[in-house]
Amino acid sequence: EDLQRRQRVKDIDLLMQEGQKKILELQIEKDDLQRRPNPFFNYTKPDTASKNKRDVKDEATVREFNFPSDDLVSEYIDNLVVHGRLKKLNHTSLWFGMDYNWDEEEDSIDVETT
Repeated sequence: EDLQRRQRVKDIDLLMQEGQKKILELQIEKDDLQRRPNPFFNYTKPDTASKNKRDVKDEATVREFNFPSDDLVSEYIDNLVVHGRLKKLNHTSLWFGMDYNWDEEEDSIDVETT
């Protein structure tokens, strides 16, 4: 029985992995058909000039995540801070001034702010 359960778990994992691949293929095809690709991805289509049209048909468009550059991210965060939509925290001072009292009965720490 234990061996059967383990095998079933492996089968389920495999089916989920296949399903995720199919969903990705469908997302890429949908983006291509709607002619409005997701700006967070770089799309690469097969090279149609160097191959037979039969071979190209079998190759799918590939997409890779295109995270914005560090400069753009930094500028965006600074803009959010300037307009009050984001507040930067100093993690060193975040815990400064907090008293920790060990509660031996409950094996936990009681935190009291001062």
